[in-house]
Amino acid sequence: MQTRGASPVPPETSAASPSPVVSSPWSAAAETELRQKAERSYSHWKARATELEAELRAARAALKEGTTIRFMERDDCHFSQEADVLRQKMGRWDKRNWAELAILALRGPRSGDQLDYTVDVRDCVAFKGALTEIHRQRDEESCAWLQAHAFRVEKQLLGKMAHRKSNRRMFWENSMFKFDHSATDKEGNRIRKREMMAKDSSVRAPELYNPKEMLAVIREDECDASGQDHHVESEDRRGAQVRDLETTLLEVIDSAAESACGGMASKGTEGDEHWIIESMDGAGLTHVASGVRVVVYPGSVRRMNQSRNGVRNIATYQATTMAEDHGTLMARCAYIRPQLCKIFKRGYLTRPDGTKVFVKFMLSADKSGICHLMGRRNMNHDSYGTQCDCKDSNDDMYDCTKDPLTHYDHLDQLCDARRPCARRDARGARGDRAQGVVG
Repeated sequence: MQTRGASPVPPETSAASPSPVVSSPWSAAAETELRQKAERSYSHWKARATELEAELRAARAALKEGTTIRFMERDDCHFSQEADVLRQKMGRWDKRNWAELAILALRGPRSGDQLDYTVDVRDCVAFKGALTEIHRQRDEESCAWLQAHAFRVEKQLLGKMAHRKSNRRMFWENSMFKFDHSATDKEGNRIRKREMMAKDSSVRAPELYNPKEMLAVIREDECDASGQDHHVESEDRRGAQVRDLETTLLEVIDSAAESACGGMASKGTEGDEHWIIESMDGAGLTHVASGVRVVVYPGSVRRMNQSRNGVRNIATYQATTMAEDHGTLMARCAYIRPQLCKIFKRGYLTRPDGTKVFVKFMLSADKSGICHLMGRRNMNHDSYGTQCDCKDSNDDMYDCTKDPLTHYDHLDQLCDARRPCARRDARGARGDRAQGVVG
């Protein structure tokens, strides 16, 4: 080291001179470790550079005009690489437009000779999961639509009533259509398999008959808003009567406008009352029991009352003997008789809002029904009907001289028409009583 005068300056002491460098074993180990780490890093990035170069060449080949890549199998190693290249290419657009752009690219322009490749999407392995989900949603929608329209409960109830099917038979038919009884297991044994919407579907097919829903609808119709039954069942469970007769009669009047009778011709006011027809009829249900029902329907309608929608049962029952007897009828109608008498005496019905609807009642039935309703003797007695005093013991009832408004219908006598033997007598089958009969 020199001063400004360029004269040498010797060291002051021997301690000021530099000491020789001594190598340490720890420094050699660190150097070796750093060298190995650098070599590993170099190998990694060299391999990565090779991959990037391959991807770059593939991208350049794909972007190069007039260059096409050969057909690749699904398990080809380059297949996923090309997919990554295409996905990177689509990165320039918003992801919400990817699906629509891909479909438009596969379909091609509407004008031109390019083929539509969208139909090939369903055969793609990568699209199989999405296609399965689409089919599942479509099967669920189809099942719900069929259950709500083609196989709805109202149609099932109509078929049940039209064909008089019991609940047991409905359950049996539902099981027949609900399951595939021809299926077999691996050992060839018969098994019961649930019917599905399709062969590869996971959605069950709708039930042709659903007894549980049918019973639920029937139960809902039998109950009002408070959950109380609309009908009162007898103790022997062989008959029932309506719980609220006044509400039933109001429903009969209101339903006339929706039926084929064209609505009520009367106004329902005092002086222009609605006529309510009360009738009854019996029918043999089995060889040991007969069924009887008492019904009401609107009478003062605009057209002929030929619609069964307006007929409402107010009492039904079954009996093995004396089914249409007056005493049986009165006992089976014991719940509705006080209500009917009350409405008959005051002459009007009351709506929930307090409006009064004035009504009148009329009996209408066949000869036996009229006799049973009024407590008269049955049709096998000497008296033929209740509208006249004709008797079988009277010889003058066959001379055709009675009032035609109450006895005759053209050449047929009303009272005779209710009994076949009387008509034969009137036409001359019995000579001793056929005097004066025309034809």
